[in-house]
Amino acid sequence: MRNRVRRLVVVGSILGELRVHVPNQPEPGGSVRAERNVAQAGGCFRTVATARRLGLPAVLVGRVGEDPTGKLMQAALKRENIDIAVPATAGEHGYTVVAIDCEGVASSIEIAGVEATLTREEIDHVLIEPGDAVLVLGSDLVSEQTGAAICEWIRDGGPGEATLVFAPGRLMSDIPDAVFDMVLRRTDILTTDRTEFALLTGVTEAQDRPDAAMGLLETLAPSAVLLGRVAGEGCWLVTAEGGTWFASPSSPSSPTDCGATQECRLSAHLGIFLAELARLDDPLQAARIATIGWTQVPGPQRPWVTSIGPDRAQLEQLVAAADAAQDALPSSTAVTDRPSGRP
Repeated sequence: MRNRVRRLVVVGSILGELRVHVPNQPEPGGSVRAERNVAQAGGCFRTVATARRLGLPAVLVGRVGEDPTGKLMQAALKRENIDIAVPATAGEHGYTVVAIDCEGVASSIEIAGVEATLTREEIDHVLIEPGDAVLVLGSDLVSEQTGAAICEWIRDGGPGEATLVFAPGRLMSDIPDAVFDMVLRRTDILTTDRTEFALLTGVTEAQDRPDAAMGLLETLAPSAVLLGRVAGEGCWLVTAEGGTWFASPSSPSSPTDCGATQECRLSAHLGIFLAELARLDDPLQAARIATIGWTQVPGPQRPWVTSIGPDRAQLEQLVAAADAAQDALPSSTAVTDRPSGRP
């Protein structure tokens, strides 16, 4: 880690989201009728809003449209006290259509808009300070214009002494190898889920993950950490000293507590982690608290909820309850995708 985190800066985009609930996913060439839908802020908005609610100042260095989706995004960002560093742009804001079936399985289609046209000049307009945590998404690196601007900015040393947080996402295979390698070399915090870790390393078997994780660290910046999040189970934090597993405490389940709900919780987990890292300057404690806090993130079974993590009072209650019950996430020195034991 370079410096103590004091602000979260998203360099790239935050998409809108249209969630539709369907009885089942359509067959290829088929169609289904949606039962209900909701338009809301999506993408990494959950991460940023969760961190902001926990007291971490946040700013978006990205374009926001002036159409209805863009207006919705502006209102959501304002409501959560997230600053927008780039003036609103005429045109349509991009969004993702997410179809969630009765088993909680989600499929999505991303439609790009003005957020995909960010320029290097707009990024340079914002002063990046050593205490910033700069969040970069793999989905933005795939974008032709925004991706080129971000890559050029990183290559030229734009992040300075800030902490670069990289979330490569499921589209990482579409990022050119040279770009991907360059961003990894500058990354201070790499965050993945289990599927993304497998895409990065080619490793799917639990017993092979510790060596793969340590090997992955060698491709990152000095003193970097790897935050691996396993939906519904917990997370592992890997440093040069080794890996520590934090198991997720049990939480109420529901019929839709599957893919879509877990995706919401993964986003909020990162927000809690970054906010707690700023408060404590301790990645291990931040990971532990984030893994306690994500259990209370609401899922898409309540479509009018944007699925943001707990506020400070709620998080403190959750941590106190976990401590009192002495059920505070058993850990091991090995990196594993199971709640306890060696891989």
